[in-house]
Amino acid sequence: MNKPYSIVLLGFVMSLFVQTGLTAQENDTTEAEIIIHQMRLPIPASKEKKSEIYSLDDEAALITAQAIRELGLYDIIVGIYFDSTSAVQDSANVDLAILNFNEVTHFREAFIITATEIFQQAVQPVDDEAFFLIGKSNEPGKHFKNIQTQLRVDAQFVSIETGESLGAFDLEVFHTGGSAKKSKANAMKLLKEKAKEELKRIYWFSAEVIKTKNGMTGIPFGTKSQVRKGMIFELVEPDRMWESDGEEFLVTGGSAALASVADTSADSSGFKIVRQWRDFYPGCWAAELPAPIFALGLNFAPLLTGSYSNLGICIQFNELNSFDFGLGMQIIKVTDSYDEDDYGFGFGGFGIWRFANTSKIDFGGKLGVDLDIPFKKDDDGQSVHTTLFSAYLGILGEFLISRKLDFSFNVGYRFGLDNDNWQYNEDEEDFPAYWEQDEPKVGNSGMMLSAGFKYLLF
Repeated sequence: MNKPYSIVLLGFVMSLFVQTGLTAQENDTTEAEIIIHQMRLPIPASKEKKSEIYSLDDEAALITAQAIRELGLYDIIVGIYFDSTSAVQDSANVDLAILNFNEVTHFREAFIITATEIFQQAVQPVDDEAFFLIGKSNEPGKHFKNIQTQLRVDAQFVSIETGESLGAFDLEVFHTGGSAKKSKANAMKLLKEKAKEELKRIYWFSAEVIKTKNGMTGIPFGTKSQVRKGMIFELVEPDRMWESDGEEFLVTGGSAALASVADTSADSSGFKIVRQWRDFYPGCWAAELPAPIFALGLNFAPLLTGSYSNLGICIQFNELNSFDFGLGMQIIKVTDSYDEDDYGFGFGGFGIWRFANTSKIDFGGKLGVDLDIPFKKDDDGQSVHTTLFSAYLGILGEFLISRKLDFSFNVGYRFGLDNDNWQYNEDEEDFPAYWEQDEPKVGNSGMMLSAGFKYLLF
């Protein structure tokens, strides 16, 4: 072989060797090699005005910590990355809670905020608030009441035991509308909701939504993965970028619907959408709701054909299922045979059978019992009371207003027992009331109508 060619070939081989070594060195630097042993706790919101170092890091950490607590992830501690070589140490106004990981071994993981960034600009409003333009800024102040806020948070999940990174957690949210302060506040709310959605995807049982073999919307997991009929999943629509006329629009994602597992096989499960407040498309994902869904209700039953009305609150224990039940208490008003209004309170229980279920409207039958205690003054000026026992049967309608709020009404008939036995209590003994005429009689039988609102807890 000629000497010039030998030199060229040797140089080429040497070049390949050096390049391969550099590439391997770059590829070996993985997230797992990030080692963190210290963090600082966020400054409490109550002290933010007194602190000179309260920052966007603290605000993001507090909001993320709240999201983590609401999801029941109590083995995760939230902190902010602390670099002792660059931290301010000589200011008397700085009061940082610095923790080493060996001080928090009762936690399993740390969620460490490593960087935050906020960018605000005035933008031109668009017709549909669900869309907003990316990168279309205007002269400062021209649309100062339509500020677009872009908020980014970078974080790491870190093992408390080893200090090694378990993975990155990066969030970016946008909000357009209002002044700079209001836009930032709304962006922070979006950050919390987005953090909760992504944390559900990581820590709860979740999967991408698909079309099953029988054409149902569902997930690619079945009985082999312990998926059972009746399990409730939350469907989440991701952020999507749309392009129109050369301009990019961001459609913000978010929670879209609740679905119940209606059909299962070994490797897939089909959903029945039981509650939907926004559209969702292929590519969305579902996360199991591990805890039961409760609901709080506020109802008002006005005077209809009888002499009885009430304002009550209740709690329902088996929401989104065909059979539901709950307990309640109410303030009552009943007109007695003296044509006087008597006020009191009561307690009750009820059961619901939903025989018509859609994603936005439910109809069912409602059966309940109430025990009410009205009060009045007898002719001796003594405060006396009696009891009213009643049962009611009605048709219940529930109409979706938003993700967690429903309007409900119930129309039916109440069957009650009249009572004229009034008593008062003294020294732990009951004594009959004194009346100069016949005892006033009270009752609550008759047609009934109630309407109110229901708030779901999930």
